[in-house]
Amino acid sequence: MKKNYISLMLVFACFGIYAQQADQTVNQGLLKVDPGTEVSTYFDFKNEATGDVLNDGAMHFYGHYNNEGLFSYTTNSRTGYVVFEGLMPEMQKIEGTSPSSFYDVL
Repeated sequence: MKKNYISLMLVFACFGIYAQQADQTVNQGLLKVDPGTEVSTYFDFKNEATGDVLNDGAMHFYGHYNNEGLFSYTTNSRTGYVVFEGLMPEMQKIEGTSPSSFYDVL
């Protein structure tokens, strides 16, 4: 099976995502990850209140995760894999004021 990879620089340019102070990935708009596509960020990730993440592929978070907006997968689909791979010296934080909906999480 062929895997598609998205460069974060491309994602930053196309989806209103940016790296803030070179240590945080922030989503303020729509980020759609299609089936068979992998997206990774080594920075802390923040999904703003205006952010909407639709993950039908695979997302890897190596820094802290904060969800203030919508984070979900397509209803009735069997895709949407999320991996929390904390690489920090301290414990990886998974937080936010909005619930996150994952199909499969590690």
